[in-house]
Amino acid sequence: FGADPSDIRVLQNSDATCQGIQKAFRSHLIDSCRADDVVVFFVAGHGTQVPDVGPDFGDEKDHEDEVVLTYDYDFQKPETWLNDDIIHHLLRQVPSRHVLVLFDTCSSGTGTRDCRGIDSPFDWKAVPGSDLRDVSMNDASAGDRQLFISACKADEKAESIRDEAKDCSVGAFTYSFTQV
Repeated sequence: FGADPSDIRVLQNSDATCQGIQKAFRSHLIDSCRADDVVVFFVAGHGTQVPDVGPDFGDEKDHEDEVVLTYDYDFQKPETWLNDDIIHHLLRQVPSRHVLVLFDTCSSGTGTRDCRGIDSPFDWKAVPGSDLRDVSMNDASAGDRQLFISACKADEKAESIRDEAKDCSVGAFTYSFTQV
């Protein structure tokens, strides 16, 4: 898509632990970023829901956090849960005014925060005095600088399709997004 390869950080397998992702996010998207940079945070993998533990305990209407299943994920160890609260707090620290967040995982509909009970991931609301905002944020901290697009709602499964050209299964969202 025209990005300089040195500006792209890919984490996979043993590098994609809960702490590894947070460390790379901080160094690559917070500490090295400027206000006019275009930031894309893209997650393709597995996701699920777990009991709401925080750091923003009590913010989920369904009492469940949405999590990305990292390499070290263990349902019995909340410290391995890369949940929507953590992602939200990391995103708030990104200095760029241009942030695109893409999640191709199950339970990704509120991957950056609770969606305030909307019925559709495309049910965008205009906020007085501003352009459209990411309705997945509980507060106005991201303003109109952040766009979040997910493969499905928080309580849904993301679909996979067969990519005949590559002879493998791929996320339907990722495949469609890259084709467009």
